[in-house]
Formats: sequence, C-alpha cells, structure tokens
Amino acid sequence: MKILNYCLAGTLICCLAACHRAMQQPATTVITVVEATAPVRKDTVVVIPDLVHNPVLEMSKTPCFGSCPVFVVKVYANGVVQWEGTKNVSRHGKFTAFVPADWIADVIKTAENQGFYKMAHRYPANGIAVPDLPQTTITISSQERGQYSVANAADAPLSLLQLQRDIEEKLETLDWRRVQ
Repeated sequence: MKILNYCLAGTLICCLAACHRAMQQPATTVITVVEATAPVRKDTVVVIPDLVHNPVLEMSKTPCFGSCPVFVVKVYANGVVQWEGTKNVSRHGKFTAFVPADWIADVIKTAENQGFYKMAHRYPANGIAVPDLPQTTITISSQERGQYSVANAADAPLSLLQLQRDIEEKLETLDWRRVQ
C-alpha cells in the first residue's frame, strides 16, 4: 500500500509540473489550414500542422563560400507551399503561401516541356563537383511518373537552368505569410 501511495504521489507531481510548464507558454492564435482558398489577414501568423503527404514539387539550394541563397521550398497537392530560407534570401525563416491547382500544373507542364524527366539525375554528369559551387535540386512527384530529382551543381543544360529560373520567378509572385 505504501508503494502505491508513492506511485500516486509521483504521478500527481509529474502532472502538476506538466500543467505548470503548459501555462507558461505564450498564447498563439493558431489557424489550421483546411483549404488553399481560406482567407488570411495580412497581420496573422499562420501555423501549419504537419503535412502527411509528400510534396509534389520541392526545390532546394545549398550554400557556397560566397553569398548564394540557401532555401528549401515544398509545394503540396492541396496548394500549401512551405518555404524555409536560411541564408542570403529575402524571406529568412519559415513562410507559407497558397497556390491554385493550375499553378502546380503549369510548373509540371513547364518541367515536361523543358525535358526534365529526360535529364540526368546529377550535374555535372561526370560526378566531379566544384566544392565552392552551390547545388540546386528540383524534385517532382506524381502518380504517373513517381518521384524524379535533378541536382545541379555545374554544367547543367540550359533547359534546367531555365526551369530553375521559372520556378523561382513564380515563387516570388506568391503572397507569403510568416510561420511560427
């Protein structure tokens, strides 16, 4: 009986400690994103729950020894776009935006027109990369073609460079919101 009392007392102390920590957390207005067309005020911070599905488009840039932009952006089929900029970017930190289905379809069609699925998975194709050069990786996932990635550090075809520019230009037109 004495052991049972100690166990109950220990459990009660743990529960009270957890409640105390939870009460110290600052209050945050949370908006759960249900659909891409949900209106959001400009002064609202958006908190997005973990997304279960893989992105249909992902693009990342790695650092160099200079002032190269470093970021990862993921576009999901439901229109949610997640951005995390870490260095030399206009949006430093985590941001989100929304895109309609035709925006995603347009990017994928552009990729197909540029011959994305026929490109090598890595450039330079000989595998010898220059250490100071950043790498840009584009991954597109679809039910029809599965997941296809192309990483470019140097010597990429002009069509891949154009695709990278097209995606970056389209991303700049989005209405980004800071995420906590």
